[in-house]
Amino acid sequence: MKIVQQTSDNECGVCVINMLANYYHNKTIDKNLVLQKANLTKNGLNLQDLENLANEFSLDAQSFQCSFQELIDEKINDYFIALINRNGLNHFVIVKYFNKGFFRIYDPANQIYELNNEQFEHLFLNVIIRVCKNHKILNFPIFKEPYLKYIKASSLIIILLLELLNIPLSIFLSKTVNLLIDLVLINEQVKNLTYLFIIFSLFYISSAFKDLLITVYVNKISNRIFCSINNELITNLTNKLIQFFNKTNLGELSSIQIHLNNVIHFLLVSRIKLLVNVLFGICIICLLGLQNWILLLVSLTFGLLSLLIGLMNWKYFKNQSLKMINIENSLFIKYQNLIKLINFEHNTDKYNNYIHSYKEQLDESIIFRNKITIFKSNINFYLSIINNIGLLVLLVCLIINANYQYKIVSIITYIVFLHQNLNNLSFGIFNFFNELLNFKNSKQIIEKILYVNNCEKHDGIEINKVLACKIIKDQKTFEFQKSCLIIGKSGIGKTTLLKNFLDFNNKNLFFNDLNISSLNLKQLKELIIYHPTNALINDFNINWFVNQNQEITNALKIVIATAKIDWSLNSNFEQNINLSTGQQQILAFLNLLKYKNKLLLLDEPLAHVDTDNKKIILDSILPLVLKNNFVIYVSHDHYLKNYFDQIINLNDEKMN
Repeated sequence: MKIVQQTSDNECGVCVINMLANYYHNKTIDKNLVLQKANLTKNGLNLQDLENLANEFSLDAQSFQCSFQELIDEKINDYFIALINRNGLNHFVIVKYFNKGFFRIYDPANQIYELNNEQFEHLFLNVIIRVCKNHKILNFPIFKEPYLKYIKASSLIIILLLELLNIPLSIFLSKTVNLLIDLVLINEQVKNLTYLFIIFSLFYISSAFKDLLITVYVNKISNRIFCSINNELITNLTNKLIQFFNKTNLGELSSIQIHLNNVIHFLLVSRIKLLVNVLFGICIICLLGLQNWILLLVSLTFGLLSLLIGLMNWKYFKNQSLKMINIENSLFIKYQNLIKLINFEHNTDKYNNYIHSYKEQLDESIIFRNKITIFKSNINFYLSIINNIGLLVLLVCLIINANYQYKIVSIITYIVFLHQNLNNLSFGIFNFFNELLNFKNSKQIIEKILYVNNCEKHDGIEINKVLACKIIKDQKTFEFQKSCLIIGKSGIGKTTLLKNFLDFNNKNLFFNDLNISSLNLKQLKELIIYHPTNALINDFNINWFVNQNQEITNALKIVIATAKIDWSLNSNFEQNINLSTGQQQILAFLNLLKYKNKLLLLDEPLAHVDTDNKKIILDSILPLVLKNNFVIYVSHDHYLKNYFDQIINLNDEKMN
């Protein structure tokens, strides 16, 4: 059973289904394909959604509640999913029970480990899910990776030629220098020293020149590719179903550019370097073999030892690479929340508690990084020892081989150049596989953003204007025949009901009496605008209002008089540090006048505006907004009833 690691706290259910699907179908299914099918919430998968997800991948899953003793008595021989307590959170793992009295845990967060009966009973939450393969044929789509079209074959060929330039150039220079020295110098010792000095100087100069050419060319190509793919990523983020944001996190989204650079570097440079290293290695082995097979055998032996150490390095980083990403993402989110706390609250106790929590997580990150750094240092130390021992053994072999005559230049050139390069190349080949790990992790994140939960364009019905909408939720039907006010006390579920109109996977959602499954989702998404309590005002432009009709101009004058905004300090609203929260809400509400024929979902848009000013703003702006759009307005203020013909009061029925 191969582990599929989770990169978010709520992904454990997705990962265990991914692992079992891989196991039972003997395939490697991309985790993004499983994420695409998953009905994932911020809290993860519930049992019903877990069973449904298993069924999507031709697996039958059935949940059972049982005590620990009942689990032991059942003597389950197959793999099963168990719900355990992990740091106070419900967590899905795959379990294999052995009669010897221990459980082997396949944990998407912590790899593979074993627990005895007492340890497992302490964590077990009395829920298991039995899973088996059914007879349905497994068909799933393959992401076609069209973004790779930006990696041109011509660019790869040019980089390959630049990498290969160093080999013939080094050979040509060494032969030329050798001939010139033989013609000019007579003393053999001076000739040898001069030859060595010049040849190695030229070798490093040619190598540095080659690296410079590659760096300049790769940077030029990489920037073009980066801009093209990054534009696709940003565009796709604006075209996501709301469920997508339960399948990622701020840390992951904030590091998109880093992951994209990893992908581009691997595709442009790392693969070419691997090919060049293999070709160069074959050339060196041939040269060694032509001189003496014993020396070749010694070099290959120490080269294999370097590869074995490299293998240890690769296995270590294979297990730690995703964990490092998880820690970095979690730390970033923690830092973001700390900044928000400092910016929006004044509470010393809360500051201290959160800072303490942040420091603990930062310390964990530092310890983990130090652990990796120490491991790298040890690996480099062992490689250096093996390389030096190899050089010593080669020198001894040359000295004791009395029947084999060498000039001093040949001996030193052989030892320092051929053997050294063979060891460097073996580690270079191995370094490729370390970069491959980063590439796979980064590629999965990039493709998640490119392909998972997009609003696809299809041949569904297009509607130009929302005239009515309906939603069935928790066996209750909510119909909206005209602009509507949703009222209710805090926590009753007003926002929950409002956000259901953004859930395009909900088959109980209707617009203009048409089920959402029959509509063109991409076109529908353009009709719906969700306006949160603290909407951004970076697109506010006062000049737009000045050039509109008399009604809008009058509304602007009322806002100017009411909001008391110093417009000279706020010509650019990208930076709104000069505005209070209430002033920002007023400008955001004024911005609603820009929309026509939209479904506006307004979630407490004036919550921070005082009652008197709120009534003035509503009287001057809301009628114009209602005139041009279908509005669903959420509030706990009952006096808003005067502005709407349809009202839904949730105080009697709580929404879940």
